[in-house]
Amino acid sequence: MLKLTDALEALPEWNHDACDAALRGVAASEGVKAGLLINATRVAIVGRAVAPPLFETMVAIGKDRVIARLRRALPAIPVR
Repeated sequence: MLKLTDALEALPEWNHDACDAALRGVAASEGVKAGLLINATRVAIVGRAVAPPLFETMVAIGKDRVIARLRRALPAIPVR
């Protein structure tokens, strides 16, 4: 999740497609299914496994708040 947080923080544009590409790129480079990372990210930023679509939610919440929420969640996420 740290790599995803860093990738999202480095995005020059904060929109659906940029967030989607960053997450899927991290998933591919780490050898995990994008769906698993999407679900973990959703829980980290909204606190629930069931929520509106992730990337639209991320855009609505805003980059700074998403990054802050992901960083707060990092200690609770096991590292591979």
